[in-house]
Amino acid sequence: ALPISHSYTLLLLSPRYYLPNLHRPTHPVMCRPHPPPIDDGVNANLESDDDYESDFVAPYTPSDLVAIITDFYTFLTTLHFSAEDLKFPTTSSWPSIPSSCTFKSARAMKVLHQMPYFEDTSLARQLPHYEDTSLALLHYKSRLIDYRSLPPSYYDAGEDEYIYLNKMFEDSEGRPVDRHDVICFAEGRESGGRQMFLDVLTGEVTEDIIRCDILSPVDVVEYFEALKEEYRSLTLVPCTGRQVIEAKNVKEGGEVGRGEVMSQEGDFGTDVDVCWVRSVYRRHGWPDAFRREEAEREISEVMAEIDAGERGKDVGWYEWSDSTG
Repeated sequence: ALPISHSYTLLLLSPRYYLPNLHRPTHPVMCRPHPPPIDDGVNANLESDDDYESDFVAPYTPSDLVAIITDFYTFLTTLHFSAEDLKFPTTSSWPSIPSSCTFKSARAMKVLHQMPYFEDTSLARQLPHYEDTSLALLHYKSRLIDYRSLPPSYYDAGEDEYIYLNKMFEDSEGRPVDRHDVICFAEGRESGGRQMFLDVLTGEVTEDIIRCDILSPVDVVEYFEALKEEYRSLTLVPCTGRQVIEAKNVKEGGEVGRGEVMSQEGDFGTDVDVCWVRSVYRRHGWPDAFRREEAEREISEVMAEIDAGERGKDVGWYEWSDSTG
């Protein structure tokens, strides 16, 4: 469980920002609404003949969803993700992803085939220890999933390993969601980790805070724009190869220097520490012209000093040592 003594609290996203140039489709796709989920997971694709016959207007086409995801992933490359690692399909789809899958709808598969992926995120699944990596994280204990690099056994399985059979989804109107239309685009781990699900039919994102809470579904454009704002304001404090710090309740503390960080005792992750990281980032152009390598070099130098000193002996929950991820 997350210790309550720290200054950070679980971030409840408050979406209110929109992409200025993205509009809902002029000619929306007409689909039948979601069937009720079925517990046994075998016939979950079946629809009721009577209860779910009315038409449902899908607000986004698969191409729209791909454009929204691409915009957000491109934004991440201006911060702590590497632009070189963002890969786009050279043809109309990724050849490593099969054309169909028993636990995904055709609509979901179309999105998976057309969306970009960060190449390095798939490596996390190959490592013996989840945290022993230098990869970038999306959120607290949360990594983006690279579906094009998953083994064939993932697609050949009878169920989606990223979505538990007992996990039920509803849209923002309280209607049951068919899991075949749901894509888990970010994998969380341990208590407080963020698992993020996109319903390709309703165009909504549901965020699961592991062992804590499942947040209400949010329109995908609103969700990503809100997440961008959390990054811009450094309410979320990322660093390549280190845990994302949730600092919603850490007030702005002005310019903080290395000496103030080193003079403290106990775990790294105090309000002073967070304000120091913010100071380093902003001195290096955050968020609009961020010089990531220079900023992370300064971060690493100080963290090495902490690891080697007395304070490093007590590094705990928000550990930012070089082995953390």
